[in-house]
Amino acid sequence: MEYCSEIKATMRKEFAKNSPTLDVRLHALFEDEKRTMEQYSEWRDPEDEEDLRAQATRNGFIAVPTHEPNCGNVYTQFNR
Repeated sequence: MEYCSEIKATMRKEFAKNSPTLDVRLHALFEDEKRTMEQYSEWRDPEDEEDLRAQATRNGFIAVPTHEPNCGNVYTQFNR
């Protein structure tokens, strides 16, 4: 997750320098993602997380959501 934050900071810096319009749009996307993650953390029960992880591992696949689901797909939210 730390790596993702560094990428976001670099993107914001480059967009602010080269394209203020895209920087504003990117900022809005990051704010939307932040709100989504806050909602996500409200319903997620940390006590169940380890049980889900163990169950998914026993089943042979990982089905546990990540803490930052849109980390690699920031651009997929442009269609909102």
